[in-house]
Amino acid sequence: MWRVINRRNTSIVCRKMQSPAGKYISNFVVDNFYGGKVLKDVVAACLQSETLVQIEDFMKSNAGFFTDDEEHKLVYAEIFGKYCELIENLLEEPLRKHKTTVESFMELCGKLHDSMDDKNVQVFLDLLLTITKYEFFAELMLSSEKRDYYFYILKGWQEQTKRAQRPSARSGKK
Repeated sequence: MWRVINRRNTSIVCRKMQSPAGKYISNFVVDNFYGGKVLKDVVAACLQSETLVQIEDFMKSNAGFFTDDEEHKLVYAEIFGKYCELIENLLEEPLRKHKTTVESFMELCGKLHDSMDDKNVQVFLDLLLTITKYEFFAELMLSSEKRDYYFYILKGWQEQTKRAQRPSARSGKK
């Protein structure tokens, strides 16, 4: 069973209510009208081991420039700019596949976030939206504990994604 929970212009967002048909309809609407296919490809690209290693190496190699001073130094903004370039380069292939830009993708993430019931998806979207914010980036760079926890979460999602993609997980067999 499914129900309409949100009506924007002429678009309708459907939500599942415990049935496979409802889930199918919800996934179809999100994939085809709200850019879910783009999000899935970006998630897959973000959670690749090589991608996580590149981001983690970048942060570790630049963390020494960040100090607990009250004032943020100009070098922080320069490093953040390089970080944004790295993220854009990592997202370039999946976004090009769907003929979209980083800006359009971030706007899409905001729309998807507002229309999704799935808390796991919302958390991931929150992470995508905040990681491009300077304040969040600076916090990660200033604290190795926060940075380690951030990558712990990403690697956990990576493992969940791998398990979900295994044939036995999709068919329900163990």
